[in-house]
Amino acid sequence: MLKSHRDIYTRAALIGAALLYIRLISKSFAPGTTTTDQPYLFFVGALFFAGFIWFSFLPLLGKMERQPQAHNRPKNGQLLLIIFTLGLAARALFFGSTPIYEDDWNRYLWDGFVAAHHENPYKHSPENIYLLGASAEQLPAQEIPESLHKLSRLSEENGDFVRRINSPQYTTIYPPAAVAVFTAAAYIGPLNLDVLRIFFWLSEALTLFLMMKALTVYGRSPLWMTLYALNPLIIYAGMNAAHMDILLLPALLGALIAIKTRPFVSAVLLSIAAAIKIWPLLLAPIYYRHWLKRPAIYVGAALMIALLSLLFLWPLLAALGEESGTSAYAATWQRSTYLYPLIDEFIGKLTGYWSTPARLLIAASCIGLSLWLGFKPLHGQWSREKLIDSLPLHLLLVTFIFFLLSPTGFPWYLIWLFAFLPFAPRYSAAMLTVLLPIYYVRYALGELNIYAVYTDWLVPLQFSIPLGLLLLELTRGDWRASRANIFAPSNERSHHEP
Repeated sequence: MLKSHRDIYTRAALIGAALLYIRLISKSFAPGTTTTDQPYLFFVGALFFAGFIWFSFLPLLGKMERQPQAHNRPKNGQLLLIIFTLGLAARALFFGSTPIYEDDWNRYLWDGFVAAHHENPYKHSPENIYLLGASAEQLPAQEIPESLHKLSRLSEENGDFVRRINSPQYTTIYPPAAVAVFTAAAYIGPLNLDVLRIFFWLSEALTLFLMMKALTVYGRSPLWMTLYALNPLIIYAGMNAAHMDILLLPALLGALIAIKTRPFVSAVLLSIAAAIKIWPLLLAPIYYRHWLKRPAIYVGAALMIALLSLLFLWPLLAALGEESGTSAYAATWQRSTYLYPLIDEFIGKLTGYWSTPARLLIAASCIGLSLWLGFKPLHGQWSREKLIDSLPLHLLLVTFIFFLLSPTGFPWYLIWLFAFLPFAPRYSAAMLTVLLPIYYVRYALGELNIYAVYTDWLVPLQFSIPLGLLLLELTRGDWRASRANIFAPSNERSHHEP
């Protein structure tokens, strides 16, 4: 066995042990238990340990890519199969586990349950459904919409399920393609988390397969797939905490593969990604930039994305209003973020207006960066090959900056970056895997009445280190658009314009 392969297996075993430990202690986080009595420090410590081990994959894989045996296809093929299997096995560990600190999955289950009963999940908030059940006898029957009455009865028949949903005053925030997955799970096993996890697990299997394919298509070693397959925070967030963000990656990776030669297939896949989470529309100008010199294709694809996205998102957009979770998220939600409060405070003190101007400035900045990178062919000497080669790098850069500026910096948003990070591994983005688990101590700090320790000290720690590394990498030219990466010796790096 090659030493490099043995090193990968050793790291995989350590990460697997940490994940198994998290699986075993998950029952200690059952609803009704007190946070300060839970082994929260051991949970966060296990994620931190596994993240630190995972981080060491970056220099190891970079070294392997430069070694002569990197081209030993039979041995690397066997290694890839083992990593693929280990990644899926690690995810399967969390079937039957108790979700630790997360309950968004209750909303997923309810949305799917509602849609499976041919009702509109964007129409009634859980709070209204519950309040109707509590006061139905006092209200005249003619004043109760039939759909609301039906949902109230369904909730009561299932133990007042809507009372488990967080932010119950708002209707669902999740776009229709995500709700379609929730609905498919509801048809098989209504309000059953493990059934939903099966769909998430299948999505992860497809992601790993497409990632290996895409890495090969873009001339990178498919071994970089290891960064996703064995990422402990993603495995926990996607399978134990059951966050639906993992559904995004097959569509984003499929669009990345198709964009080279099949722009209209890529348009469909990018529209599907936007119907799971809206933000991938931000990336469209970069995806399509090497088609700028083919105006008919470029304009046709742009129109297709616009029309399909509008069609796919219409049920969500038509329900925007005071009770809409999407409206509330866009206008007011803020948590675990470092740069946004600083920007908001600066603009607020300068103008007297808070929240909205900061959000508009951040949106304009991210859109501006995407357009600047998307129109590279018009303001630089960029060949088609160079545009394609640097595509994952620039997609990662925009996604990373969008995440850092976002009013919400949840750990599971790390998943977004991993559609592109294996193609352009950068220490700054990778450091988030190590530091974001700090988020999970906030619950205990809140119960101990010292939540300010989290907001004033731990949140800056989580984000200032990756931000500092990003600035250092930009200064050193590590984000320059070339096939060379930060793991190559400096004399091998290209010095193209960023």
